[in-house]
Amino acid sequence: MEHSEETNSMGTVVVSTQATSDEEPSQFVNIEDFEQIPIIGVMNVENNNSTSNTNENETSADVTFTCQQLIQKYASSNADILELYALLNSWNVGDLFPYCCRQHLYVGVLRHLTPEMAISILNQPCIPLGAQVEFYHHWHNWMESARSTIDVEKAECSSQSITSKSSMNESNSAQQSRAMEAPLDLNTILKSNQYGLNLIAVFNRDKILNDNLRKLMLESILQFCIENKHDLTVKDCSVLAAQIVQVFPGEVMAYYFVERKNSAPLGKLYHKYRNWKSNLNRKSSLEKSTKSIVGNPSKTFTTEKDEEIHIRALRHEMATMSYDEKLAHWVGCAATRLNIIQNQNNPQSASKIFDLWPQFKNPDGYRMIEADFVFIHGQKNELLDSLDAFVDVMVEEIFPKHRESFKSSEDNDMLNKLSDKSNNLSQNSSAAMTFRLMQMLLPFSRIEKKLTTDPKRRFYSIQESREAFLTICATETEYKQKYDEKVKRESCIPPFMTLIGTIENFHSIMVDFENITYKFYSFAKAVDVCFKAYQLFNIAYPPKCEHLWDFLNREFYKLEYDGARTKPHTFVLLNELNAAKVRRSTQPAADA
Repeated sequence: MEHSEETNSMGTVVVSTQATSDEEPSQFVNIEDFEQIPIIGVMNVENNNSTSNTNENETSADVTFTCQQLIQKYASSNADILELYALLNSWNVGDLFPYCCRQHLYVGVLRHLTPEMAISILNQPCIPLGAQVEFYHHWHNWMESARSTIDVEKAECSSQSITSKSSMNESNSAQQSRAMEAPLDLNTILKSNQYGLNLIAVFNRDKILNDNLRKLMLESILQFCIENKHDLTVKDCSVLAAQIVQVFPGEVMAYYFVERKNSAPLGKLYHKYRNWKSNLNRKSSLEKSTKSIVGNPSKTFTTEKDEEIHIRALRHEMATMSYDEKLAHWVGCAATRLNIIQNQNNPQSASKIFDLWPQFKNPDGYRMIEADFVFIHGQKNELLDSLDAFVDVMVEEIFPKHRESFKSSEDNDMLNKLSDKSNNLSQNSSAAMTFRLMQMLLPFSRIEKKLTTDPKRRFYSIQESREAFLTICATETEYKQKYDEKVKRESCIPPFMTLIGTIENFHSIMVDFENITYKFYSFAKAVDVCFKAYQLFNIAYPPKCEHLWDFLNREFYKLEYDGARTKPHTFVLLNELNAAKVRRSTQPAADA
């Protein structure tokens, strides 16, 4: 081992250690030789003996002392001084060694510096600017390379070590708290599902993570938490983010988790889980309002032996079938399909059913809805058969009695057009206007708050109730814009209708349901299919217009189901309709 002295840019002598030709170069010097080396560095010394009248109170002087003196004065062990000395000399800033010792800036402390701190700690008059720049440059590169030099296998062992240490800490704390959960382990999570296995396979091949692999990692962690019913806490996110940085070289912890004081954490890992949790809470609130299509929710259908034949035909021979053949196979496996639908007790079940039975997604998929509805309830075509007569009774008998209820100019204009037979309104327009006016006679839906601390009850406006039942768009472009807004706003889209054109003259009605669109040219047909979709897939009516759908059920379909919330106003309107029908049926006999 040889020691040499050279003069650096600051004019001070720096001691360097070099290996001889017979020795391997080493990052660290021998501790015995190291303690005897005189270190010359820049120290800030007060000039108390100066008699000159200068403006400087402090001067830079060369101070010589041994490493043993530095250790006794500043360091807690020989290892601290040895490691710091080797690191600073490798950065060509060995002159800063005494200053760092005096400030206790050992290697472990340097690892915790922020960029702002790394700049500020050397901002001293006794340290030249060039030395400050050189130190910060090497420190920045050192911190960046620290993340990318960890071997994957060593990191996995380190991850297992972290897990074992966490388990030891858990066992110690179990004496104080019995309800402590075991810490999460990244390796266990990645090997527990297909997302993680795919990630490991690609990473072992490419040795780098891209955005797609990072998404797989987040999905793997999310699926693990869902399957194990584990609520991912802030501490869990911090532990997992630290393990990710160790297992996958080059990854930045801030991408996955950043803890903040007095505010929610940042990072993809925390936000991914919390977004899923909030969506789950919103969907669970919808599940509470889910109703059954029949009085007995546990009803099952008896399957036939040949249903597998029909299912296989629908999957593999659909393109060559006629409509009658397709319908025959569809009805042949109805029991199997309806049993699956009955077991799906939430509004999101329809999308899963559509994946199993893609025939629903075809433009004529509404015919499959009708076939399944008939299989359960039998033929229910009263709305299609008697809607025109119903409109006549409402316009001639019911609306005149409630003329004072229609206060807006739009409502009065529609009522006048319906009453004036010379307008020659189409059946579609007359029915659409009748349903729009009828919502004035039914109770407005509301969200009821039972607790006194809850917010004030919210009553939906007439316009909100009407838009929830039938949205009117002047053009298909406007319809597509509103549909996209609805998709972004709502996680689960129940069946809803959109009229294209004006209510007096429209050319089509769209029924949308879970990214599926059925197009109709008959208002009665659109309402009929929409109602049957609600019943078939066990979906609750939208709160804003639930009383209108309930009225249609009691007037035309007469289906019984649990959870019906019929209001007195609905019974009043039903009684008035029955009385008007009796009068109209007896009026010809009285005239005769």
